[in-house]
Amino acid sequence: MEFDRLGFVLGFLDEAQGRHVRDDEADLVESFFRDETDRVPLFARQLDALAGERNLDSATSASEDGRTVFRGRAVAELINASYENVQPSPYLDLATGRPVGRLLRVSLPMFRDPRASLSYLAGAYARYGHDGTFRIPIAEHKVDVIARLLAARGCTDLVVTYHPTHVPRVYVLSCQKSQEVATWLDGARRT
Repeated sequence: MEFDRLGFVLGFLDEAQGRHVRDDEADLVESFFRDETDRVPLFARQLDALAGERNLDSATSASEDGRTVFRGRAVAELINASYENVQPSPYLDLATGRPVGRLLRVSLPMFRDPRASLSYLAGAYARYGHDGTFRIPIAEHKVDVIARLLAARGCTDLVVTYHPTHVPRVYVLSCQKSQEVATWLDGARRT
């Protein structure tokens, strides 16, 4: 099993209400909350390997406001160019009234290749996997894509739930995994 590094990294990304790409932070790759520090080393390894495969400068990480933030213009551009669902940012510049960037959302056409789709699932599970489920905050579109990819790879009994009074809303996706998907998800945190 050889991960498609770009697919894996895309799965790892936080897409709360979409991936917000601000004009003044074009080098932002990803950030992690304090409670996610155990996932940072895996993401860093995969990101470095992706940069190496594509002959790009590696991203750097630093602590900013208590979060671990990865920055690197070339890697950010590669990642952002992978998205097919691109819209103007819902956030506006107060002076001009114009969008301050773009809103990117993961979509099924991004994963035409089976290895890329399995790698995406593995990356998402590496960050959001808990006790055999995916627990993804405020990214209904990402949960929908994951559910569709799981179904396409032979998983059954897919169920998505959330607690209606929890803020932020956290979607919990569970399923009966196919042998193929189980193998990829089991290897997700060991890469």
